[in-house]
Amino acid sequence: GLAAARARGRLGGRPRKMDTSTIRVAMNLMADPKAVASEIAKRLNITTTTLYEYVNSDGSLKERGKKIVNGLK
Repeated sequence: GLAAARARGRLGGRPRKMDTSTIRVAMNLMADPKAVASEIAKRLNITTTTLYEYVNSDGSLKERGKKIVNGLK
């Protein structure tokens, strides 16, 4: 069933909360040393944990964030 669905172009699973534009906004906001991660996460409608999965506290990308921005799965 899953192979047939993939053959039809269906991927399945829960959609990601973070896309390229959200990651870029998060990077810019996190680059501010006075920024509070919980406030940024609330503003982006994500959890702090999700924020830190993609972006470091200095605004640089983590590996998972790089995959999204570079268009990899």
